[in-house]
Amino acid sequence: VSDRSYLHNYWDINENYLTSDATLTYQNDRDYGTLSSFYFQDLRTNPDNLYNPSIIPIGDYHKEFFHGENKFVSNANFINILRKNGQLNTKRLSTKFNWEKETNVNNHRLGFFQKLKASIFNFSNKAPTTSQYMQLAHRKEINVVTPESEMNWSYSLVALYDSHTLYVNPIVNIIASPNSSKNNKIINEDSKSLELTDTNLFSDDRYAGYNQIEHGNRSNYGINADLLMDKYHYNFLFVQVYRQRKTKDYSINSGLYNKHFSDYVGHVSVKPTTWLSTFYRFRFDQKRMHSRKQELDNQLFFNLNNDIINSITLVNKISKINYIKTKDNNFIDLDKVITLETNIRLFKEWFIEGSAA
Repeated sequence: VSDRSYLHNYWDINENYLTSDATLTYQNDRDYGTLSSFYFQDLRTNPDNLYNPSIIPIGDYHKEFFHGENKFVSNANFINILRKNGQLNTKRLSTKFNWEKETNVNNHRLGFFQKLKASIFNFSNKAPTTSQYMQLAHRKEINVVTPESEMNWSYSLVALYDSHTLYVNPIVNIIASPNSSKNNKIINEDSKSLELTDTNLFSDDRYAGYNQIEHGNRSNYGINADLLMDKYHYNFLFVQVYRQRKTKDYSINSGLYNKHFSDYVGHVSVKPTTWLSTFYRFRFDQKRMHSRKQELDNQLFFNLNNDIINSITLVNKISKINYIKTKDNNFIDLDKVITLETNIRLFKEWFIEGSAA
């Protein structure tokens, strides 16, 4: 570990730190749990270890059971984060209890959910700090309890033709919860970023971690359509989010910052042949339809199936994030990326890969 050349030459390790971890897992039918610990070792010449954490431990537990048409789910998460030199230490226990019921009424798909989220935070340090984790008076405890009610509605429309089938599915998701939270009082360890994308449009909480939660009355609504033609598939998704109250909890470039109506978000998926598929993901400003984010993925697949080359896959990805508004009302062009990838399979047991960005 003390010799960077050794790590590079024999282990191909180029990171600035090493990670040691140990994990125990439990699974029984639909119930599961994990218990893990992580330790990070800095390899830089003059490391700044003030904020490097050790996680001893982090645990998750999930349990669910059914009673008739009712589903009950409970989740629990515990984490203990330690830092050296009197810096911030964090303990958190989070739980979530769900009651879920879904039914079909005259082809209207209805889902009802009652949820209760509760978290206990304990922040401590031996000396006040002016770091990104804010000043602490040596010890701080916060309790957060958030009830939430949710209703989902969808209605499938189907049109059958000789050569193709069209599915159109409007979706509405309504969530009611208190319009106040303690997000601004929580030292944010695990929910650093949130962005409205086509993968989390109908989620009740888009934050990746537990330290921040979405709150307030809100609704997600949109339309999902599929066109099936023999072996070929076309898909379209278009969704927007409405919030009863504006909030600045979200980041500037999330698509939700200080808005009643979010940006328009969705995707278009096209597979016109067996050798070509295209996926286009977008986000447009809700007022002027300015492009905020665009991603285009193209994949070409050629199945040669001869004695030497079995197949060739070519992947092209173009990403562009446009003119995100900052807090001082400036606009910046954040990112433009073009990625190319190639995969060639040889002799049914070997492959060659390459990529460039």
